[in-house]
Amino acid sequence: MRNANKKPLSEECDTDSDSSSDSRPREIILVDLTDSAEDLNPEDAKVIKNRYPDALNNVEKYSDGGIKTHEMEKEQAGIKRGFQDIEDTASQRKAQLFCGPCNVQRKTAFAMTFCPVCDNDLLCALCSSIHNALPVTNSHTLLDVSAYPDKNEGGNFGTGYKPFCNLCLIQKVKTEAILQCQECETQLCDSCSNQHKAQKATRSHNLININDETPKTKRYV
Repeated sequence: MRNANKKPLSEECDTDSDSSSDSRPREIILVDLTDSAEDLNPEDAKVIKNRYPDALNNVEKYSDGGIKTHEMEKEQAGIKRGFQDIEDTASQRKAQLFCGPCNVQRKTAFAMTFCPVCDNDLLCALCSSIHNALPVTNSHTLLDVSAYPDKNEGGNFGTGYKPFCNLCLIQKVKTEAILQCQECETQLCDSCSNQHKAQKATRSHNLININDETPKTKRYV
């Protein structure tokens, strides 16, 4: 039942209704309307209808005076915040990736692309241009760094992805690489790895298996 001592809204409202309307959040008004629509004083109902056209509809729809509406608004705000968190995380991860070739030269440059053929080698804008210009790599398709696979999230290019031997690519031959030289940072096929370990300058290099998740170092002497 309605409180008999409660003043009508028309007496409580200030003459400056516009400022009152702007300063009072919608959900607070709805929560204050704990009475049902039928119990409202006709004067109050008229004031509410004029100032807050949707208020009475919400009172009739929800017996809790609009609390459900407030919860829905908070839930929707949370969903929007979730999308923003995803975007922020992607931006932060993108900003933390640096160019591989520049790093070898002890330079720091943010990566813009990466090459799936070259073991996902990260490249800055300048190195991307060089990568596209070199005969040995101009056939490679560079991908935007935002698509760089995250190992913690199980990111990959699918089971069909196979790295190619870098030395064979120089001769424009695509041969699947099975080993990688840690010193040269070069991917090698079976034939080229045998040549690599046979040469005096590289026979002491460490070759690791590309397919091993936790590769064990193999030294060829």
